[in-house]
Formats: sequence, structure tokens, C-alpha cells
Amino acid sequence: MKNAVQILVLVCTGLGAGLAMAQEQPVPVDAGAPAESIRSWVNDRFGMFIHWGIYSLLGRGEWVMFNEKIPVEEYEKLQARFNPTKFDAEAWVRLAKAAGQRYITITSKHHDGFCMFDSALTTYSSMHSPAHRDFIGELTRACQRNGVKIQYYYSLLDWHHPDYRTNFAAYLDYAFGQIRELCTKYGRIDGIWFDGGWEHSWQEWQAPKLIAMIRKLQPHALVNDRAGWGGDYATPEQTIPPGMLGGRLFECCFTINNSWGYNAYDRAFKSPQQIVMMLADIVGKGGNLLLNVGPLPTGEIPNEQAYRLRQVGEWLAKYGESIYGCGAGPFAQTPWGRCTAKGNRLYIHLFEWPGRELTLAGLRTKVKAARLLKGNVPVKARLTEDGVVLGLPEEFVPDL
Repeated sequence: MKNAVQILVLVCTGLGAGLAMAQEQPVPVDAGAPAESIRSWVNDRFGMFIHWGIYSLLGRGEWVMFNEKIPVEEYEKLQARFNPTKFDAEAWVRLAKAAGQRYITITSKHHDGFCMFDSALTTYSSMHSPAHRDFIGELTRACQRNGVKIQYYYSLLDWHHPDYRTNFAAYLDYAFGQIRELCTKYGRIDGIWFDGGWEHSWQEWQAPKLIAMIRKLQPHALVNDRAGWGGDYATPEQTIPPGMLGGRLFECCFTINNSWGYNAYDRAFKSPQQIVMMLADIVGKGGNLLLNVGPLPTGEIPNEQAYRLRQVGEWLAKYGESIYGCGAGPFAQTPWGRCTAKGNRLYIHLFEWPGRELTLAGLRTKVKAARLLKGNVPVKARLTEDGVVLGLPEEFVPDL
């Protein structure tokens, strides 16, 4: 049976130092964020990514300007049409909380150069659209009121700014200035998520200077790896590593369909079951999941996306102990599912029902207790030469 999940909980003794280290997720040596910020982010495990800008008006994704070769002077006319009257920051935060997502990362500026915040350095922003609103400020305050962490995506690449191609030193001053604004306008924030740095080297981006500025202005903020610098964590995109990244912290970013920005033609939505399986897979390898939504030009998150998030949130409300605060389990990829771990507990996420018995090959430790998380049903466990063998119910009743 595919696209279904059932969870077994094993309370074990003597799990060993290797598993303990996998769960602890030590802070990498090049990380500059405080250890407590790293630990808090790791424990959260699940965040909401938001790609939103004037590209949503066209409904063909956030790369539409590039993909369709729309001239700058034509594309920037979208600014005069951008007035998302139904945007409600509190509603977005409520949805994230209902989904079990403990932090939000939102595009402050994407590759098209349009800013969703009040920047003194440009008039190409939502403040100078008919909306006349600082959407980053509104969402930040809503997050702060509701105990949800907030991070800002910032594109180093800029298709709109004339200096990006013709006077890179001047553009650097602009980018540094905007990042300074984001780090000083809204109180404490939890991270800067860079993107679009691939056209220049880390030396050209002056990455050490850039990161040092962020560390000074926002000492608790995390910084990702896309400014040509190692960062606090890696960011695999639309892919899940086959295993742990050698002790490297990582966050997999995924779309909920196949598009980041709103795409009216993309109906290939992941099911709630697929999202839960993906989350368990990533956490079982020691990573976080940043799941994207692409709001409408009206400012609303599409119903098809919100529904899936709420379904995942209902599952996490029941079984979140197997995700939050968990680290990688002791097994590599297995045919039956994934394993997360916390303390002396192993959480076996079964994606395929193995029948009446499941052998956890290589697990040579005493199991004090075993149960299905759903209904708290006891499960028999015995230690054999091949590993721990679990006796399972005959019927598979998925959790989702």
C-alpha cells in the first residue's frame, strides 16, 4: 500500500553513541549562528516557504520575466496593477500554525527585483504600488505576535536593477543596503535565505563581509549556503539526499506542486500523504523540510494548497512527537519506510506494510517497549541474530 503512513514507537536501551551523535546534530565548525539558534531551528523541522511578488499577476510562476523574455519596461508595468486587497498576514500565520510549520521564509525580493518591503533605496516596491503596503513588515509582526519564526529570502540576482549588469560595485552597495534594511527595520528576525548568487563568485559577492554584517545586526539569525559561502546549513532543492550529509545541517526546499510562484496552470499537487512521507524521509536523514506555497495576486493562499497544509497539520497534531525534536535514525534507506529518533525512542514510519513481521536489521539493542502510535497498540518485539523483529497486526490501518 503506497502513500500511507503508520508509525511504530520503540523504546530502546543501549542505542549507542553513533545514534546519539546523529540525533544531536552538532553545529558545523563554519557556522556562525549561536548554537541555541541552530538547535531551535533543527527542532522545528518543518517550515513554510512563500514565493510571492508581482509575477503572481501573470500566474505563470516567478521566472516568467526570464522565461518569456519580457522586457524590463514591459514587466515593470505590473507594479501599477499590484493591489492584493485580500492579503491578511494573520491568516497566513494561522495557516502555518495549523499546518504544524514553525517558521516562515518569504521572498523579500526575487530575481525580478521587485521588493515586497519598504526600502528607502528603490521605488520598485509594494510601497509604491496601489497597495502602498509593506508586506514583509506586516507578516513579520504577525509572526512575532504568534510565536512563529520569520526568515527573509533575498535574491542576489536582479533582472531589473540596471547596475547589476553594468556597474556591479554600485549594485553591491544596493544589495548590502537592502540587507541592512531587512536586518534593522523589523526587530529580531531568524534568518536570511539567499538565492541567485550563481553568476558571481563568493569573492565578488564579498560574502565574508556580507555575512559579518548580518551577524552584527542579527546575532541570532541563521544564514543559508547560497551566497557562495558555506553558511549554517545546506539547501537541497526539490531533492532529498540519499542519507545524512556527513554531519552537515540541511533544509530541503520543495514546492507543493511543481511551481514556486503562483501558477494557474500547474495542478500537479502533492497529496497530504506524500508530504508526510517526504517530511519523515527528510527528518529521518537529519534535515528540515521547507514546503512552499505560491499565493494568488489577491494575497490569498490557494485553497488547494491550504487544504493540503491543514491535512498535514492534523497528522502532526497527533503524531508530531515523531518529527519535532527528532534526528536521524540508525538505518539507511529501507524498503519499508524511514526511522526518526529522539532520546531512547525510535519512530518507525512505515510507508509499506511488511506483513506480520518487520525485521530491523542490524539493530542489536534491547527493546523495552514497542507500540503503534495510533491507538497506543502494543507490539511484540524480540531480539534475534538478524536484529529486532517486530510482530505486527494483520490489518494495515494508515495514520493518514
